[in-house]
Amino acid sequence: MSDTSRVHVAPVHDARMYDVYLGLGSNQGDRLNYLNRAREHIRSLDGTVVVATSPAYESRAHVKPGQIDAPDFLNAVIHIRTTLGPSGLLAACEDIERELGRIRSGERWLPRTIDIDILLIDGMSRWEDHLTVPHPRMHERRFVLQPLCDIDPVLHVPVPFDKSVKNLLTSCSDSVPVSLYADFVSGAQAWSRSGRTADSQ
Repeated sequence: MSDTSRVHVAPVHDARMYDVYLGLGSNQGDRLNYLNRAREHIRSLDGTVVVATSPAYESRAHVKPGQIDAPDFLNAVIHIRTTLGPSGLLAACEDIERELGRIRSGERWLPRTIDIDILLIDGMSRWEDHLTVPHPRMHERRFVLQPLCDIDPVLHVPVPFDKSVKNLLTSCSDSVPVSLYADFVSGAQAWSRSGRTADSQ
């Protein structure tokens, strides 16, 4: 259930920017540190402000049939406003992933230090080889929808979904539960470990 009191929100001064929602994930090394570092790299991009930061959630890794279990993931969502267009933002996110040790092999489901997914850009629907928005699998991922719902449950997700985030979460078929792992502490500008679970809120 969404609790906006756990979401860190920063003031925004330029309404002409792109509204973007990014999903962050890590299941290698110091996962919380990787989330924090990725957020700070994104915040430092030219023409970019972090508007809101969700809590971080922990969940089992999704694996292919026959694949051995992978380490648990930490995931969070951040809302940014940026002057970077879709292609420029994608390139910037991939640069940050490389800087934080992400190695892309072309194979899905592998462990990674950091994963930065572009979930939504304004009300845009875009299908290209290198970038599809809305993210084509976001409706299948509770670990994306729960933190996104914490930020804005009534946010409209455009076609092919054409539903609010809350409705997508309610109808999500993902059976892997998510547990609240860390809240964002604005004074420290970082996520800090929480002892609560998503069900206890």
